[in-house]
Amino acid sequence: MTAAANKTIGFLSLVWGLFALPPHAQAILGGDAGLALKPHLVMIVSDHGSLCSGVVLDRRVILTAAHCVSGGGSYRLHWRNETNQPVLAEPAQIIRHPDFKADAVKTRQRSVDLAILTSKTDLPPSFEPVTLVQAATPPPAKDSRLTIAGYGLRDEHDPNSAGQFATVTLPVIMPYGPGRILVWLGGKQSGACAGDSGGGIFNEDGHLVAVTIWSEGQGKNNCGTLTQGLLIAPQHGWIARELGRLKQAQ
Repeated sequence: MTAAANKTIGFLSLVWGLFALPPHAQAILGGDAGLALKPHLVMIVSDHGSLCSGVVLDRRVILTAAHCVSGGGSYRLHWRNETNQPVLAEPAQIIRHPDFKADAVKTRQRSVDLAILTSKTDLPPSFEPVTLVQAATPPPAKDSRLTIAGYGLRDEHDPNSAGQFATVTLPVIMPYGPGRILVWLGGKQSGACAGDSGGGIFNEDGHLVAVTIWSEGQGKNNCGTLTQGLLIAPQHGWIARELGRLKQAQ
């Protein structure tokens, strides 16, 4: 069997696993279906078994977290077509933010955990480009409420609980004071989990405020207490430049 065939089987096995879910499974810990935001998000899977979320910028352009597409292996955009069959679309290119540092946590460096993927084929009409907040938008105020959306784990101890879209609305907290490039959301056993990285954090108008990059839990849990997002406004210039360049190249 060729390497390409093995890779295809690996992708399909992951996809089949994602959709062999219990009926109650959702993506965000403590979340709900939140279908109004669903057209803005897509899944990103890899042949080594990882899952992330991505935000639609254009018919072939996806915004996600850079750490989602920096671990080696191959990546695919995943959705279901009009006959409910799985589709795996190969990216044409992956553009990581120039200030992304994969070892930022270990080295305690500032990192802009953001990347753009382009698809070789158009996303279907069921997807809609998101509206970004503007570059001059101030950081979200403490206690304001934002909505996290993604395809990650509903139960972090059940690997089969990922792969269905969901949202949860949580208050902004400031454990380290106002962030210049980051926002933190807090919940009681609620928030982003593995697989929600790269997904969107939206304001009440449905505009993209941040991209989910990290979560924390209590005790032995990795999720459910704190969700961290990378703010869009400070990176608006980079996103706009890359999006403009990619549109010209199409």
